[in-house]
Amino acid sequence: MPRTPVDIGATFDSIAEAFDATRARPWSFVTDWLEGLGPLEGPMVDVGCGNGRHLAVAGQRGMRGIGIDLSVRLLAIARQRVGPDTDQRSGDARDLPIATDAAGAVLAVAVIHHIQEAGGRKDAVSEIRRVLAPGGEAIVSVWALDDPDVVARARARPMEGGDGADMLVPWRAPGGPTVDRYLRVISPGELADILVNRGLEVARSWDAGANHVALVHAP
Repeated sequence: MPRTPVDIGATFDSIAEAFDATRARPWSFVTDWLEGLGPLEGPMVDVGCGNGRHLAVAGQRGMRGIGIDLSVRLLAIARQRVGPDTDQRSGDARDLPIATDAAGAVLAVAVIHHIQEAGGRKDAVSEIRRVLAPGGEAIVSVWALDDPDVVARARARPMEGGDGADMLVPWRAPGGPTVDRYLRVISPGELADILVNRGLEVARSWDAGANHVALVHAP
């Protein structure tokens, strides 16, 4: 049976307020990276910016930010959280509304694992490479769903009609319906292969909590 495509923008629209209520704190590996960035020639582009929690940190450090997300409801929440120097744009990670070489840095946290098709995941990484200025750096992360402990904590289950690496992770908001989010199992090696094959240089890779993280540079 073929798998049914998941509309990830609609999924996050349906849980936006509940998601924001439990995801207000930025991830430490992101704040550490932002603190280590030097002066940027262009904006810090947050692909899949969600509720703007990391954009807010970038703004506090004097960076100009651009947030991209498919969820219009999360973008509305982000606009309330960040300052006037940050721009929020509705857009798809596979076709970023950003000019070539315009970004001083790119953040793509917990984004590409939401893209079902292999070609789409490659397109998203190609877009990071396209918009990132030469010499710029990016952080790309995915959930570590190749770890059985992470799978158990997330209550992830295989998607019907998938190939075993297509997973559904339930979101159970108090008093609300259960909403399934699509995630793809991506190992550190597979993540590195996608990044390198799309023209990025992996400077460092590590695990941060339940996340596989890669720091990359544009040559």
